[in-house]
Amino acid sequence: MQEQVRASRPDRGRVRPLWARVLNGLSRPIRMAGAVYLGFILVLSTMQSQMIFPGQSSQGAATASVRAGPGAELVELEANPGGRVVALFGPALTPDGDPRPDAPSRPTILYFYGNGDCLAHCTGEFEAFRRLGANVMIAEYLGYGLSGGEAGERGCYATADAALAHLRARSDVDPTRIIAAGWSLGGAVAIDLAHREPMAGLAVFCSFSSMADMVRIFYPIPGVGLLLKHRFDNLRKIRLVTCPTLIGHGTGDAFVPASMSDRLAEAAGGPVSSFRVPSDHNDFFLVGRSRVGEEVKDLIDRVAAVPGRRDGASVSRPGPSR
Repeated sequence: MQEQVRASRPDRGRVRPLWARVLNGLSRPIRMAGAVYLGFILVLSTMQSQMIFPGQSSQGAATASVRAGPGAELVELEANPGGRVVALFGPALTPDGDPRPDAPSRPTILYFYGNGDCLAHCTGEFEAFRRLGANVMIAEYLGYGLSGGEAGERGCYATADAALAHLRARSDVDPTRIIAAGWSLGGAVAIDLAHREPMAGLAVFCSFSSMADMVRIFYPIPGVGLLLKHRFDNLRKIRLVTCPTLIGHGTGDAFVPASMSDRLAEAAGGPVSSFRVPSDHNDFFLVGRSRVGEEVKDLIDRVAAVPGRRDGASVSRPGPSR
């Protein structure tokens, strides 16, 4: 009996194959890596709205308050879906800051800011564009600053739709001379609007080819792009934009590679003018103030040279779906 018991026990001295020992040694790191990967995926899927729209922390904050200056006005709009949207509108000015008597017939810039900003941060661009001879409107995104609702890609587009509808209904704006413009994430909002609605012009500064491309740069992990809820597919959309397009970028942009603007310029469906300034991402307007002003004024003048509705022209408004 003792002989039988001894024979039934495993041979503890047996040497395991090399491949089995290697797999056993790797199993723990693999399990740990898998846990880290799944944890990252979980964080990205649940926190991506906070990561992509950090400016939503400005909603309701005292620092987000805006006061309209002389000649300007704050207007309340209703986004569908979404809720209340607050926007700042100001008529065109001369370079010295005086009112232009021909403001109602001048082009209007509908400007969209970056994801970390809010309307209160954009007073510099607001006044600068007005002094270039354009009426200007900047709308607060849903989920940001003075507006209601929640931040998100669809909320940005709903904000743009509400602002455009308001401009087209104003008696002091020529609806055929509206330019969609935006910086960084705002460039994506401008591209989306221009690919769905007829615009007189499009101006895009320091923007990206798609949010998926941005995610691949900062988080080069397989499968991450598939989890994006907010895709901002600019490269696909700009192919359908046929109006005159201006694309600018900083040569030292460490956040959004300037090569992304090159791809947008190559893909655009209409005539494109591109330029560079020696700036990083966040100081684009500060460092490039003179060059940006020249390029934007050139676009404004080109739009103004085309007969508008107030000159007796008409425009049709069918556009591709989102």
